[in-house]
Amino acid sequence: MQAWIYWTNTASGKDASRAFDFIPLDGYQGTDPKTDAFYAWAVSTGDIAAVPEAQICALMPAGLALVGAVSRRRTQKEAGEIRV
Repeated sequence: MQAWIYWTNTASGKDASRAFDFIPLDGYQGTDPKTDAFYAWAVSTGDIAAVPEAQICALMPAGLALVGAVSRRRTQKEAGEIRV
């Protein structure tokens, strides 16, 4: 975060050519012309999709089983015990 002015997503109610902005360093809040070159502050409505975790819980044991099977097969191959 830069110590400079950030735009919000809110236009001034009194003048459509102005928008609200703020400076996080000192707490300044006000309005300035929309033509001024300031940083933008991305605001979310909070509608963020959840990340499914159930797949990860299934992939970890499957991966460990695969590694175990490959390791066992190598051990058997080295001992000459593989039956095809």
